[in-house]
Amino acid sequence: LTDAYTGMFIPENSALLNYGYNYGNDFYVDSVRHNGGGYVTEATLPANGEILATFDRPDKKMHKNGSIWAYKANEVKGRVLTTGSHPEGVTSGERRDLMAAMMLYATHSIRRPVRICLHRRQSVSPFHGYHSREYHQLQVGTAESYRRESFPGVAQG
Repeated sequence: LTDAYTGMFIPENSALLNYGYNYGNDFYVDSVRHNGGGYVTEATLPANGEILATFDRPDKKMHKNGSIWAYKANEVKGRVLTTGSHPEGVTSGERRDLMAAMMLYATHSIRRPVRICLHRRQSVSPFHGYHSREYHQLQVGTAESYRRESFPGVAQG
């Protein structure tokens, strides 16, 4: 599925609900940009992995499979968070809240500001590689700034 939009269901046990976002009280995010990204199933999810959101696209195999998933090897290692779509690049609304929750969960135990720069063809996990001249630059807050009002935002460079 390329150059399209899809919806995402946020399950009631998703860690993306831990930061004060309720996604319009229906736990659904509409119109998330999708451009060829993958998905994960319960069968392909690695051990210690968790599905945080699922696709709403009834006409495709991706429907109700993992659109956002996380992996944490153990309590002392960091967390990898992957999405098959592109919620970045918006400054308000449910898609912005989704991106904020993703970054907050990915960096939940970090106690200092974090800046993540992903250059084209740089892989952040064994499950995903950036391609097609993509460049993603994300900035997240500290553990003390998890409140919605003080989140510094998400920038795409």
